[in-house]
Amino acid sequence: MANATCLSCNHELEPPNRKNVPMFVDCCGHCWRQIPIVDRLRLSIEFRDRTPGGYLNELADLLNRMIIELQKQPED
Repeated sequence: MANATCLSCNHELEPPNRKNVPMFVDCCGHCWRQIPIVDRLRLSIEFRDRTPGGYLNELADLLNRMIIELQKQPED
């Protein structure tokens, strides 16, 4: 299986050039360092919010359960 490539510079991603880059981001260390720290934090938070237990994931599950329950209710 081929390694992923950096979405910014298209360089092949390997462990040495991914140093200090979260695994969920397809970016090389050089390009990652060019991103302002605030934006790096925002990306990390957004990713974690969508994982199980994250805020957005839990909200989506709640809405999905509400829709299913509403669909199950008989029409009057």
